[in-house]
Amino acid sequence: MRAPHRSHPLLKPDRRYFKLICGANFTDYPQLRYLSAVYALAGCDMIDVAATPEAVEAALAGIEDAQAIATHFPDATEPVVMVSVTASDDPHCRLAVKIEERCSWVCPHCRDACPHGAIDEGFNILADKCVGCDLCVPACPYEAIEMAHVPFNPSLTQLWEMGARALELHTGGGDRAELDSWRESCQEWVTKGGLFSVSLNAVQMTVDEAADLASHLGGWFPEDRIVIQADGKPISGTAGRESTLPAIAFSQALLGTGLKDAVQPAGGANDQTGVVATEREAAIAGVGIGSYARCIIAGKTEAQRALQQRDPGLTLDAVALEDIQRASVLVQSVNR
Repeated sequence: MRAPHRSHPLLKPDRRYFKLICGANFTDYPQLRYLSAVYALAGCDMIDVAATPEAVEAALAGIEDAQAIATHFPDATEPVVMVSVTASDDPHCRLAVKIEERCSWVCPHCRDACPHGAIDEGFNILADKCVGCDLCVPACPYEAIEMAHVPFNPSLTQLWEMGARALELHTGGGDRAELDSWRESCQEWVTKGGLFSVSLNAVQMTVDEAADLASHLGGWFPEDRIVIQADGKPISGTAGRESTLPAIAFSQALLGTGLKDAVQPAGGANDQTGVVATEREAAIAGVGIGSYARCIIAGKTEAQRALQQRDPGLTLDAVALEDIQRASVLVQSVNR
């Protein structure tokens, strides 16, 4: 194992960072802008978005919305924008697809199972809201929904020029040849001063396999400390301790293998993740929270509009203020 050298400013020994995960295929850009503003005002350190110009633009616009009124919020930050790229078999690059001829178009089970509002009243799947959690698949009694790979071919140079400063590679099942094809682009990102993270999930590989892959990918950066995202159960964040335990257990198992890079849990993370990590004295660098963090935010059109006015006099509506308060409590559960 290599010894760590240079460490990104987000990796602090006395404070965990909070990462809002919006998803590698999350394309509801108005909601992304609103989420970015709310969590920037709440003290978020990093916002993880799809590797598309539209997603980066939306996140940065939300951060700018927040900066205009940041003096009213003592915990406000200017988060780093992270873009996520994925291996072809990674669950984060999938979307639900309806098989038309099998669907009854009358039973509500798929819609009831979706926590993201990605299935409308007519039982159509809304691609801009689907995050690939696959909860609708087992809920459908007609086997009318399947998960399909969504390819992305991002220009990392363009995303850097737009203002993204962190890059995450989701590894799927760990195909070395496919992952190594990203090596030069990822090294260039770090050379320019960006943070690099690799996401390993406990569903597609064992702890030993994950640790071996982490060591391999970390070897791309002999002088820099990177982040290992320990994804206990991808896209599964719900309330309660049981949801977060796989992420904490996977993080501790990876730390136990002697990895010298920073380890950050995700996948099932919620407001209990920081609490459980403290109880277990898990030496994590931060926490990434996606589904849970997005679902506790209630604001839609009117609340979004209020934030986007960037009014220094702070004329936010009650919904926006409540969202910021909920987000603040969640952030504090991680970095206290």
